[in-house]
This record gives sequence, structure tokens and C-alpha cells, in this order.
Amino acid sequence: MNDTVRFLLPVLLFALGCQGKVSGAGDGGNPPGADGGSGGGAVDAGRITPAADAGLCGYSCDSTGNCTYACAATQFCASNGECVNCLSDSDCAASGTGAPPHCDLQVGTATYGQCVECFLNSQCGPGEACDPAGNNCVATCSQSSCASQSEICDPDAGACVECLQDTDCNPGQHCDPATKSCVDCLSASDCPPGSPGCNFGRCGGCHFSSDCPGKESCVGGQCGCSGDLDCPAATPTCVAQDGGPGICGCTGNASCTSTSEVCDPNQGQEGACVPSCTADAGVCVAPNSTGQSFCDQTSGLCVECLENSDCTDPNAPDCVSNSCVECAAASECSALDAGTPYCAAGLCVECTSPSQCPASNPGCDSSSGSCGSCTFNSDCPAGLGCGLQSGQCAAFCGTAAADGGSDCAGCATSADCGGAACNADAGVCG
Repeated sequence: MNDTVRFLLPVLLFALGCQGKVSGAGDGGNPPGADGGSGGGAVDAGRITPAADAGLCGYSCDSTGNCTYACAATQFCASNGECVNCLSDSDCAASGTGAPPHCDLQVGTATYGQCVECFLNSQCGPGEACDPAGNNCVATCSQSSCASQSEICDPDAGACVECLQDTDCNPGQHCDPATKSCVDCLSASDCPPGSPGCNFGRCGGCHFSSDCPGKESCVGGQCGCSGDLDCPAATPTCVAQDGGPGICGCTGNASCTSTSEVCDPNQGQEGACVPSCTADAGVCVAPNSTGQSFCDQTSGLCVECLENSDCTDPNAPDCVSNSCVECAAASECSALDAGTPYCAAGLCVECTSPSQCPASNPGCDSSSGSCGSCTFNSDCPAGLGCGLQSGQCAAFCGTAAADGGSDCAGCATSADCGGAACNADAGVCG
């Protein structure tokens, strides 16, 4: 035996020994691990070629050629890489759990690879149809019977459904042709930049990378990126994140591909490029507008305010950084409402001291900033205190001014009594 043969022989023997273990197709149809390996799940090896699909269903092999799947012992590995409960009707019958009889193999449905009562009308009895929303057999529908459930009758399926076309759904929603139900999205292109990915009809998540916009990948149920080339035009910059993939967004107007767009930092997690706003009859028009009325020509974004006069809420009369916030000075309040011209603790109020209230309505309640009531004696003008029963300014108990009155204020010091002694324990003058 020459040196070349002596060198190649062990290599060839090792390769031949691993071939059946890796592919799962050369060992008599047994799942990986059936030949002494540690196969982790019930895998129909004849339906996929694991060697060509490394990573599907968590498929991996160790240094000895033993291969495993991440699927549970009662699951199967489908060709799209999902761990599923069935791959044929016989799998449902063989489970021994009384599972529904049919295996839903309609790719893209929420029940793909699950045992259901039906997914075709032919799987139901006479006078019945398969309801795609619940995958169960129901009595053939009529428009009147469906109307009572706020649904419509699908003449082809013979079942009551939520929709047949987009116009049957709320504005902005779409009719899923598979389930005949209203959803937020059918593909990633239906979702706004701030909620990338369409996951079974809902924006803002993913199940597969194909659910994501551009070239983003699905990682942990969220669309992510590894570089700017992965990101779509609306979110052109891959912003790095700690401990995970990046998030597509924008980093200033210069990062947007169109000069007519601006970077809105309030869109999504890392911002998104949106068309610059315009003012139409005093109303801001832009995709990012959420009822905000003013177009900031500098930023190109719809904002809550440009100046104090744009703020009409007495509790937030001050325009700071294009947002209405609590007051900082009385001038902001008086310009907004003459009835609450003073600023106290960030709020516009009627008064901040008793001297600001008329004699006909004495007292400035320090707890509410309103005239005509009180919480403490100091809320009342000189010579009066806060009535013990009414919460309004009244003469001090024990003085001539209090005689015959319906209420009186308790004194604290002799100064409250006009020179007479104050019994502070009783709160009575004299």
C-alpha cells in the first residue's frame, strides 16, 4: 500500500460512516439519532435533506457525526424549518390524543402543521362548510344568518367570515385571503417604518426573515440588521444595539435618501424618514401627524406648538421645544386666560395670595389657587381665618365679629384676636 492510499483510506471511511447520520436519508429512513445518536425529536427524514438544511429546526451535528433536532419528541421538522405537530393526516391519527383528524399544510396560515377539524369544505359533512377562521365545520351560511354575528357570508366557502375584501375591514386593514379575517398587514410593505415586520397579520414582529422589510433578518421575533445595506429606504441606517442585531432607523435628515424627507425620531425605536410636513389651511399635513396642528419649517415635522399662543390648555400653557408644558411665569397664564392669570406649581390659577381676590369673595385657597375658599388661616385676608365648618374665610371664634355668625375660625395666636388673648388649645379668643 503506497503512502497516498494509506493517507486517504481513513478519510474515506470516516466520510462513508457519517453520510447516513448527517443526511438521515441513507440509513433506512430512520431519523437522526436512530442509529445510536441522540436524536432529539420525531423527524421524518424522508421529507427533508438535513445535510442541505443545516440549522432547520435547530438541526446540528457533533464532531462524531451524531445529529439532533430542537423539536420536541412529539413534533416533526417541516421543510420550511418549523417544528410542527404533523406533516400528514396520519400523523394526527397516530398521536393517540384524540387530536382533530386533518393536518393543515397550507403554508402561511397560523395553523400550519397543526391538526385541525378542517381546512377544506370537502372535509365537512353535507350542509356544512369549513370556517377558515376557526378551522371547524359549520352549517352552510346565508347573509341573514351571518349578519346577526356582524359577519358576511362567503358563498364559495359557505361559511360566515369577517371579510372577503379590504373594504369589509376598518380603514388601514387588509382582508387575509386565507383566513378571511381582517388583519393589519399581509406583508412587510403594509407596515409603517416604526413597526417593521408582518407577523401573522400584525405589524412589529416576525416569524421568518421573509416577514421583514428590505434585507433585515428575523432574530428573536424582531426584525434586525447587520449593516446599512440590510435596511429599507424609510429606515436607511442600521443603528447598533447592545447585545443583539441592529435596528433600522435614521440618524438625522442627512441619512434620508430623499431631500424631501426628514428624520422623525419619534417613529419606531430609532426613527424613520418621512415626507417633510406642509401647512394646509392651518393644519399640519404629514404621515407623522397625530393630531398635531403646526408645521415646524425648521425640522419639517408636525409639532404641538411653535409659540405660547399655540397652547390652549391652562394646565400646559408654555411652548417649550415644540411641546406644551406647565407654566413658568404668570405672563404665560394671563395671555391665555384672564380668569387664571397667575402661575403656581406649573399651573395657571385664579390667585396665589388673598390680596388677589375681591372683598366680596375673600380668601385664596392655597390647595387649589381659587378665590372664595380656604384651607389654612393664612389663605384669608387680615382679621379673618379659615372657618372650621365651611372652609370659607370667617371671623375668629370668640370675637364680636363672630357673634351670631354661622361659622368662625380658630385662632392660633393673640394677634388673630385683635389684642385679646387666644386660647390656642381651644382656638377661641378671650
